[in-house]
Amino acid sequence: MSPERWREIEEVFQAAVEMPRADRAQFLDKVCGTDADLKAELQKLLDSDDAASDFIESPIWTDINFLNTSAKQELSISIDREVNGDDGDSFLGKEIGVYRLKEEIGSGVGWNAAL
Repeated sequence: MSPERWREIEEVFQAAVEMPRADRAQFLDKVCGTDADLKAELQKLLDSDDAASDFIESPIWTDINFLNTSAKQELSISIDREVNGDDGDSFLGKEIGVYRLKEEIGSGVGWNAAL
């Protein structure tokens, strides 16, 4: 793709991304005219931007790929123990998914940095 084409895409994208989603289709129709490739590229970029804007807003527990896994169960137990101040059993030697916990490499509890 030529540098001129990328500049055109970027310019139109920057204008479209700032407007309400409901107004974008009409804007793209007007700006792109009969250039279907330009419109498709811009729509793909706008869809990606929309998806990225809230990707970190939902907790991991709602991720369909993570929802009912043993890793979620183990992490939930670990977090609950941490919140309630209960060390519980060591996780050393346990398996979480395909991973086996061999050793603890660090902890955030009671750590003080010398400045």
